[in-house]
Amino acid sequence: MRRDSDVSFIAFQETQLSDMGEVDSAKFWGDNDFDMDWVAANGRSGGLLSMWDPKIFKKVETIKDQHYLLFRGIVCGSNKEINLVNVYAPQRVPEKSLLWDKILGLLNSYPGQWVIMGDFNVVRSPKERKNSSFKVSCARAFNAFINEAGLLEYEMMGRKYTFLVENGSKMSKIDRFLVCFSFFSDWPDACLRALPRTHSDHNPIVLTTAKKNFGARPFRVFNSWLDKEGYVETVEKAATDFIGMEEPPDVVLSKKFKFVRDSIKNWREVMIHRENEEEETLREELENLEVTAEVRDLEEDEVWVKAECKKNLGILERNKTRDLKQRSRIRWAIDGDENTSFFHGVVNRRKASNTIHGLSINGSWVQKPTVIKGRFYHSSGTFFLNLSQVDIVCFVQGYARYLKGRGLISNCRSLKRKLKRLFFNAGRIGLPAQMA
Repeated sequence: MRRDSDVSFIAFQETQLSDMGEVDSAKFWGDNDFDMDWVAANGRSGGLLSMWDPKIFKKVETIKDQHYLLFRGIVCGSNKEINLVNVYAPQRVPEKSLLWDKILGLLNSYPGQWVIMGDFNVVRSPKERKNSSFKVSCARAFNAFINEAGLLEYEMMGRKYTFLVENGSKMSKIDRFLVCFSFFSDWPDACLRALPRTHSDHNPIVLTTAKKNFGARPFRVFNSWLDKEGYVETVEKAATDFIGMEEPPDVVLSKKFKFVRDSIKNWREVMIHRENEEEETLREELENLEVTAEVRDLEEDEVWVKAECKKNLGILERNKTRDLKQRSRIRWAIDGDENTSFFHGVVNRRKASNTIHGLSINGSWVQKPTVIKGRFYHSSGTFFLNLSQVDIVCFVQGYARYLKGRGLISNCRSLKRKLKRLFFNAGRIGLPAQMA
């Protein structure tokens, strides 16, 4: 299982072993190329074991507790500081609260990114339990800890629950990964997946951070560019200067869009460089004036310059925030709110929820982009081929109303006519006379 999922760090909970020397640990890893450390069990209760690939993670320090095992170290190759915590939470509510306080103290004491994993013996909401009682106070304390620590959680694929009793009637999601904002920002498209149970009443869960290449991403135009100098002129000039070859119209149009897009990219690079230089100059001038103000009163023209510096810096900052709001797609965002870290978080959480991590095909989990795209292409093609005349008409009308409602088109009737002909002229269904 470790080789199949390409795992670099494994965290075991409830080992029930007081001495790992009695066990051949290499069987868990698959070979002898690993490092490990553990917390002994208290009789037949508890016990933690962590194993890792020393070529990926270099341990610097270990901090042990009966209910957690913290490794502070560096990710080889990037030299980023990271803290990996293996958790097995106690059953009693007061002891859980004490554990949350201990982990919160660790988070506030050590720098670097944080990944906290394991069996937390608690759920966050009623929907994470089935056929068992939900303890409101316990969940409230756990959620308060997560919020205070600034931790985030990936959506789990493959299973809804991670633990079930032997008869299978009671289920709950008590195993999870919690990560800090910095880690989530670096890996917004990471995949958390629950694997099938084999020898345990818990489903193993795997967090994969490998990036998938699904090809070129859509080009995004920000509304703030419309107000910037040179944008409109750049687009108009590119559209005028493009010279198409004698090719099919759709190919010519595609190449023209690419030519315009490349022109906008060049304009954007120059614009960003110019704005960065302007911001640096404004901040330097503002700093000099503030230093001068500590020695003497500013002259009238210096006061005016200081006010202009602050004004122009505010404009630059509001433009950046405006772009972030557009990326986060929050229509209800308050104008003037400059909490950029909030919008960065929204963007990354949206990206994490929209990312296609893989597909289960004939019982096998597939993550190869070419296979995933091929399956989607085949499925969507089959869907449209099986549509009836009524289905196509409903789809076209609904899509046209949707675009008109968002202000993206003005002539709904013209679009519906073109889309209907596009579908019905495919050679398999005749266009009804009343729709022509």
